[in-house]
Amino acid sequence: MVRLVLACLWLALAGGPANAQVPGDPGMRAAHVRIAEVQAANERTTGVLLEIIGRPVFTGGVPDADILTAFADLRPDLTRARALLRAEAAALEALPTLTVHGDTAYLRGFDQMTVEAATGARQIEGLLAELDALIDALVAGDASKAAQIVTTLGKASVSMIEAQARSLRIRAELAPPGGATGRQLHALACYYDGVAAISEVEYGFTAVAPGLKRASEAADCADREIAGARAALEIKGRLTDPMLQPILADYVDIRTRMLDALSQASRDLRTMIASMSGDGGMSPERFNESILIFENRLLELNGREVELLKRLPG
Repeated sequence: MVRLVLACLWLALAGGPANAQVPGDPGMRAAHVRIAEVQAANERTTGVLLEIIGRPVFTGGVPDADILTAFADLRPDLTRARALLRAEAAALEALPTLTVHGDTAYLRGFDQMTVEAATGARQIEGLLAELDALIDALVAGDASKAAQIVTTLGKASVSMIEAQARSLRIRAELAPPGGATGRQLHALACYYDGVAAISEVEYGFTAVAPGLKRASEAADCADREIAGARAALEIKGRLTDPMLQPILADYVDIRTRMLDALSQASRDLRTMIASMSGDGGMSPERFNESILIFENRLLELNGREVELLKRLPG
């Protein structure tokens, strides 16, 4: 099962008016442009992956007798998808560093975000390369090779999720202490810790009891950080800075909706933990769907936030 984790790369360390630099500052303007560039690249990368894994052969819509033919028919699309992903990665890697405007943590964070987006595109291309090899093995009837590749795909998928959680934590540490952005990033990191733990249990990489315990602790962590982010956001909503006032209410509304989406994702994680403990309630397929719904919602809200930040004075 290939998890989609790129959708949260947009959460830059300085995302929002709480961290705004001097109005009209070239570095700030360049950073806002970069958010839009990386978001657009992430959406294209996400679209490429969804176009592949949304095929009936992956969603149970192909009879067993026709699966090999369906996989073989997929290969030209895999070739095109991999080429598109390589092109996205190369375009991101070619973007100039923002630290030319000043070597600040603010701009270094956006440069790191760009690197992560490019790395993510190349990781997904690598996963599709493994999938291509899996199709070769299946068509050749090499069950041993196919099983080996499935394990490789699983480990790579879990590694991507764990890397995403680490990246989010690093970015959270660079955000203003105690602020809503940092707490939200920490909450996302905890959520992905939980998704990684669930994945390891599903793939058989770890025993059920310790894996689900880890997932439950991750959900607890996410809920604590969400509560902290809501409290910080409530304080921010009472600010009277005239520079921020024209957009503050809309900003708080968007961030509140993001936290609502994250709260629902955490509840879905807990439902999946209960199901894997034997209480039923959610299938692995439904859990995967909930992750995509959550990430797509964040992408949508991020697009609204990017447009909102363009209204900042200067």
